[in-house]
Amino acid sequence: MRDYLAIIFLFLCFHAHAEWVEDEAIEYFGSEISRKNACMAAKNRLITKIIQERIGLKISTTQIQMCNEGDLINNQNLEACQILSSASTFSEALIIGEEIISQETGDSKELNQQFCKIRLKIEIIEDEGEIDHQFDPEIKLINHQLREGEPIKIEVKTITPFFLNLFSFSPYLQKNKQIQKFYPNNLNTDNKIISSLTIPKRGKIISQFPQVEIGVDVAGELLFALATKKDVLFKNNYSLTEFNSKILEIKKFERKLIKQPYFIWKSDS
Repeated sequence: MRDYLAIIFLFLCFHAHAEWVEDEAIEYFGSEISRKNACMAAKNRLITKIIQERIGLKISTTQIQMCNEGDLINNQNLEACQILSSASTFSEALIIGEEIISQETGDSKELNQQFCKIRLKIEIIEDEGEIDHQFDPEIKLINHQLREGEPIKIEVKTITPFFLNLFSFSPYLQKNKQIQKFYPNNLNTDNKIISSLTIPKRGKIISQFPQVEIGVDVAGELLFALATKKDVLFKNNYSLTEFNSKILEIKKFERKLIKQPYFIWKSDS
């Protein structure tokens, strides 16, 4: 009975720091941006606004650099970059709940533009706990800009053994499949890293353009590289809220999550 009460106490303490926040935003757009992507941008920017107000997160230097690279000059590329920047900030907070209350699209005669207005609420929880600053593997994409079908390569540098799981986060996909695990895989089943290497060790990991209509020819996605001190089993697909809940099951002292943006250009074929 005493153990049972202790479990209840820990559960209540754990969730005492979660908070539901509700707000709304409107996104105006012209013919160069699709309605679907405009609503996605409205949603991501609203979530970004809530996160920044509640937690104080800022856009990372990496995101700013990616959005300012010289070849991101046309409307399609800039649109992908804007969506990715918002989605990246969205992913920085541990959002464990999300509910769209209303979404409205239409035409603004005053501004001669279309609009998407969205109202939602999200549940944010602070990622509390002590960090092990000595547990610091370096994991990075070798190429941040890829043509569809080009191989993805990841460089890993470490002096401490750890277990590695790699995921892609695509804000364009169906909600419950936005995060997809691609390492370990059938050819690379052992995800224990004992020394510096380039991943994959066997075969190729081929970049894929989202298999949905996104209205543009370049897609912005995120690499999630999760290093853990113990081996952790993951499903192949997650929503972002499911993934965040899974992350919270791992002690903060025993994990490091690295996020890096990349772009995939659609092939001409």
